[in-house]
Amino acid sequence: MRNMNMYGFLALVGLLPVCANAKSEAVWTGTVTAMNTDSHTVSAETWWRTLRFYVGSDCAISTPDKANAALKDILTGEKVKVSYRKQGSLRFADRIQVQSLHAAGTVLTVDPKDRLVTLEETLHHRTFNVAKHCKIILWNNKEGTLADLGPGRRVSVTYDSPGAPPIAYRIREETQTTASIP
Repeated sequence: MRNMNMYGFLALVGLLPVCANAKSEAVWTGTVTAMNTDSHTVSAETWWRTLRFYVGSDCAISTPDKANAALKDILTGEKVKVSYRKQGSLRFADRIQVQSLHAAGTVLTVDPKDRLVTLEETLHHRTFNVAKHCKIILWNNKEGTLADLGPGRRVSVTYDSPGAPPIAYRIREETQTTASIP
């Protein structure tokens, strides 16, 4: 403070109320129940509560396949992590990150024509729509195609779940199996 002139000191004092009223950022993780591009809002719920967030033009939005996404890229049913500030009873989103979901299991069926893959998981079977831009990585870290997958292969799937069936955008073969040896 020794080198600060009177105007600099007054400017600093003028900022004190703003800093004193500033709220720390909070984080909420939930499933999107509603998204409205007209009112710039997103609502997300957990098993016990639903929160509504206002999304300004400076809010950073990312999805698993888009680092600089827009509000219109968020879909109902997706899991999101929202960093926000609360002002009064309103919540203003600073960052929204669509969380990727993961499943692991053994391939039961592959339907290249309809782009469907069915996995046998621990307690049930699950069918995934395979996105056109889905990255398929084989056990040897080489890129593959849907035709390279077959029954008996152990895979992990990264997917979005905005509807039924969920949409796979990355399938990774976990280990070489006897089904993959020529």
